[in-house]
Amino acid sequence: MAGRSGPGGMVVAGRTLYGRFVAGRDGVRIRVGADDWGRLGLREGERVSVALPGKRAADYFVYRETWTDPGYWVDLAPAPADLAAR
Repeated sequence: MAGRSGPGGMVVAGRTLYGRFVAGRDGVRIRVGADDWGRLGLREGERVSVALPGKRAADYFVYRETWTDPGYWVDLAPAPADLAAR
C-alpha cells in the first residue's frame, strides 16, 4: 500500500488515537496500541469512521487486525459511497 504515511493523531470511531498510518488507494492501515484497540471494541467486518491527520473523516470496513507486539496493525477497506446514503 503506497501513499501518505506517518505518525500522528487520528480519530477512529469518534476517539482520538495516536499511532502510525499508511493510506493508499486500496484503503488505510493503522498501527495502534493494544489498549486503544481494545477500548474501541471493533472487530473484522464492522464499519468505522476514520479521520487521518489533515483529512476529513471517511467510512471504512475493518477487514483485518493483526497482532504484532505491543499492538495491532489494522487494515481498513473504503466503504462504498452508496451504502453511506442509505
